[in-house]
This record gives sequence, C-alpha cells and structure tokens, in this order.
Amino acid sequence: MPVPFAPVRPPNVGAFAMGSVRASFAVGSRLMPTRTLDRAARLFSTPYASSRRRAAAGTTGCRSDAEMRRAEITLSGRRIVTYTWGNPITQPYVLLVHGWSSFGLRYLAWVPHLRALGYAVIAFDQPGHGLSEGKTSTLPDFIKTTSEIGRCFGHAALAIGHSLGGAAVVMAQSQAWRAHRMILLAPMADMVAAADRFISMVHLGVSVTASSRAPFFDLQSSPLAEITAIDLT
Repeated sequence: MPVPFAPVRPPNVGAFAMGSVRASFAVGSRLMPTRTLDRAARLFSTPYASSRRRAAAGTTGCRSDAEMRRAEITLSGRRIVTYTWGNPITQPYVLLVHGWSSFGLRYLAWVPHLRALGYAVIAFDQPGHGLSEGKTSTLPDFIKTTSEIGRCFGHAALAIGHSLGGAAVVMAQSQAWRAHRMILLAPMADMVAAADRFISMVHLGVSVTASSRAPFFDLQSSPLAEITAIDLT
C-alpha cells in the first residue's frame, strides 16, 4: 500500500532550531498571514541542503568507475545532471528516480547488479537536488524531468522510483514515454496530506483549509488534489 510522503523536518533546519521556526510561523501567521503562508510554501518546496553535499561526495567516491558517464542537459532552463552506465540506446535500460532531498547516485550500489543482468542504467539529479540547478522543486518538476529524461532514450525496460520519485514515475507514464515495468519504493501518495502535515508541523496557527493551502497550490503549479498518485498506484 502506498505510504504518503512526510518530511521529518523543514529543510536546512536542525532539531534544536525547530522551536524557533515554529514560533516564527505561529506569530507570523497572525501578524502577516499571507506572507507567512508564502514563506511556508517555499520552505515546503525546498530540498534539504544535504542532498547537494551527499551528491558531491557520491561523485567523488565513484571517480574510479570508468564505465559511468556524467552528462548535463537543460530542461526548462535548468541544468540537469545525468549518470549513465552502458548504452541505453542499444540495450534495455533501467531508469532510477530518486526521492525528495535525495540524489541520483543514491542508487549507486544497485548499478553493478543491474548491469550484470544486462541492463544499461540511467540515474539523474532532480531539479534543486544533487548537482542539478534550482533552489526549489515540486512534484510537477519531478514528473516533467522524469518524462523528459526518459524520452531522450526511449521507453524503459524498468523504472525504479522512491518516495516522490515513485509518484513521478507513475504520473510520467504516457504515449511519449513509459516504463514496461515499475518498482515503487514507498511512493508518495497524497500531496494534500503531505501539505497538511507540514502546515501542522511548523505550527502555522491557521486552520488547514483550501484557502490556507493556496500558496502550496501555486508553487506546485496545479491544485494538490489533482497531482496525487494515490489513485494511480
């Protein structure tokens, strides 16, 4: 059964700072509610800074991997970093799609096993994650990037997605690109529930209603209820 995505804490905020974050949101929601909700929505869409640090460390750690090819493509004006093993044009390939605040090389330990099975392998850093450009990222960003990366190489033999990446894999399926098989690891299933939990976690001090979710709708480029994967998995 799909497990809804639930961030543990706001990105770039340590456990000891959570009290001050909550206090600032509680006060701000009373004094400047619109501005505070906008700030919360942006924080909701900001990946943890650790994504970039871990990606850099992962890239350094696999420099001895002569087979891996790192490349960059531009999608919607943002530079997206890809990692490829084998030849996905001539071999059936597996597309690896990471989750929120993660990075493409998170799956590095899986690559030798997939290569031994005869697959080419493609991984990439989503917008705002790893070594790719961007400060924020949304589920529509994940879906579009997954689809566009896939379309560069044709239909995938298999796509593996974790968390938000699992939802993106499901929702990226179309006539333009599809995966013949999918493995979904704890896919995010309900963006409305995720937004509600975040609003409650940071103590916004507002009732969780459609109007309080409006800034989240705007950043996600679509009403949250319309981009849930819960009915598709």
